[in-house]
Amino acid sequence: MPTAPPAVRVFHPEDRHITAAFLGSCGQAAAEEAFASARQVAGPIDRATFGSVKALGNPKRPSSFSALLDDGNEPLSQVIATWRNRWLNLAGKSSDPRPPLPHCTLARATRRATDAQRERAVAWGLALPTLGAELQLRPLALYTWTSDRRERLFRIWS
Repeated sequence: MPTAPPAVRVFHPEDRHITAAFLGSCGQAAAEEAFASARQVAGPIDRATFGSVKALGNPKRPSSFSALLDDGNEPLSQVIATWRNRWLNLAGKSSDPRPPLPHCTLARATRRATDAQRERAVAWGLALPTLGAELQLRPLALYTWTSDRRERLFRIWS
């Protein structure tokens, strides 16, 4: 990973994941109920390759830089399309009407990034060399925030 410009936080390698359903702050019991259902789903593939990087978030103020999937995109999109709303509903959340977009967030612009810093961040993010990089997919996991976010953002809860 090339050195990031100021106002960009690069995700720790162990924090990089593909989100099947974002549950938000739903509480432990609701998250565990949704995840119990998710454990029944076998992953359709165990390897995929990255395509290009896309700046995601508000088109006028992108906040994340995510590698889209090339090989593996279709089967993961199908899993998300089939199961995401069930998991969200089990967690007490509304359904997500958007089409699935399997991606792996590599870095984020900080919330306080200036417009100039954000422009540099976008140029950096879109130039990340991901094309064809292979990733190994692990079984589904339930992620939550870490208590100390200086190095890592997430931890596997279950």
